[in-house]
Amino acid sequence: MPPKPAPEPFRLCLNKMNLAPSEAVFVGDDWDIDICGARKAEIQPIWLKHRLIERSWPAGDSTVPVIHNLEPLQDLEKIINA
Repeated sequence: MPPKPAPEPFRLCLNKMNLAPSEAVFVGDDWDIDICGARKAEIQPIWLKHRLIERSWPAGDSTVPVIHNLEPLQDLEKIINA
C-alpha cells in the first residue's frame, strides 16, 4: 500500500471503522502528507499547527480549519462550521 498522502491509507481506516468520508475528520500537522492526503480521500482535514516543535509552516489554504492544540476538538462542530 502506498503511504500518505495517497488516499488508500485513509480509505483503509475508514473501511475498518465502517465510516464514509463525510462521517470523519482527520487531524494532522503536516500540510502535504496529512491535510492534502485527507482531502484526496474526501475527508474533512483539520490542521494542527502545534507549537511543540519549531516548524516552517507552509501558507496552506484558508478553507482548512486550523487549531494549535487538541483542546478545540472538544467542540468539533464549531471548528468545522467556522
